[in-house]
Amino acid sequence: MQILPISTTISIVSTTVNYGGTANLEIAIANQEPFVAFQFDLHFPEGITINTSNVVLTNRKSDHTISASLISSTVLRVISFSMTQQPFSGSSGAVVVIPLQTNTLLPNVYDLALQSVTITNANSQNIPANIVNGNLTIQKIQQTIDVPLSIVKIYGDANFTLPATASSGLPISYTSGNNNIATVSGNTVTIVGAGQTTLFASQGGNAIYLPAETKETTLQIAKANLTITANDATRLAGEPNPTFTMSFEGFQYTDTEADIDELPQISCNADENSPAGNYEIYLTGGNDNNYEFTLISGTLIVGPVGIDDLQVTNYDLRVYPNPTTGELRIENEELRIKRIENGELRIENEELRIKRIEIYDIEGRKQKIIVNYQLSIINSINISHLPAGVYCLNIIFDNNYLVTKKIIKL
Repeated sequence: MQILPISTTISIVSTTVNYGGTANLEIAIANQEPFVAFQFDLHFPEGITINTSNVVLTNRKSDHTISASLISSTVLRVISFSMTQQPFSGSSGAVVVIPLQTNTLLPNVYDLALQSVTITNANSQNIPANIVNGNLTIQKIQQTIDVPLSIVKIYGDANFTLPATASSGLPISYTSGNNNIATVSGNTVTIVGAGQTTLFASQGGNAIYLPAETKETTLQIAKANLTITANDATRLAGEPNPTFTMSFEGFQYTDTEADIDELPQISCNADENSPAGNYEIYLTGGNDNNYEFTLISGTLIVGPVGIDDLQVTNYDLRVYPNPTTGELRIENEELRIKRIENGELRIENEELRIKRIEIYDIEGRKQKIIVNYQLSIINSINISHLPAGVYCLNIIFDNNYLVTKKIIKL
């Protein structure tokens, strides 16, 4: 007896879905002989749910009806037939679509199997059929990282948190392209120096998410401003210049003068032969990787020979506002004179009369003289006629004591 080959095949069309998604699983029948009904049990993994009301026939149907029911938590029974014995159209293709809700089933490849298969022709005869099982692939979800293209900070700014987020909500790892500019711990950036570096944000994924594409952010650290001022100095004519010093305003973090790459040079054109007057103390050059310098000159006051080296404490004689646009106020509550005599510091309280007030520009040129000035608690003088610049205010008392103040006219 000749055995004829089986000419009908029922198969599971393998499908792929993202984690948490719903896969529309197709069951296909390839046939040479017309069939009017079929029945099968679909075995699927634990964790998948099926809403039986959503199981539908494809457009190969005629007047066929379908019944889908769960006979266990992992087995779906599907039955379809025609009351008028109408055949399904065509000779291949899907006959039924089954939505599989994957829920929290982790990404993997899962086996799907057909059992208890029956395919019937119009004569109510069973048609022998091959069974081809398939699988369901749940794949990891793609994720992206959102970062700003660039971040601009200034040397001296506080630590800051990187504003990057992953679409997965998973934590992001950061690295710095140059730890001499900035370091990263967790998502906190610590500024180390001025300059430019690249910050890299990455997320390696997990059981559900694929690794994200690494994103880059350009971090620009601008230099901080450091004001360096040549300190004012005094000496008598004929004496050598004192050692000039400078002061600093604007250091960041724990920086000090010792951290500056190259200090400015400090100098003055006056020498021992220079006559009494005011001379500019210059600051030139210097540089640093983390600071932009603002250099402010000081004033060397060379006093005439025979006048004592005197100073007035700041809280006893105050000249303000400084800088000023015109009016200078001189305030005295209790004038306390400090004088150096024979190497000893002496402090005296005296009722003093100002003999004259002299104003010099930075080049030592005399600009204004006021004589026989009676100092009360608060007095004022007007310098609105002077051009903007730095000036030296010499206050000479009737006992030849000399007090000097540097003023700035706006």
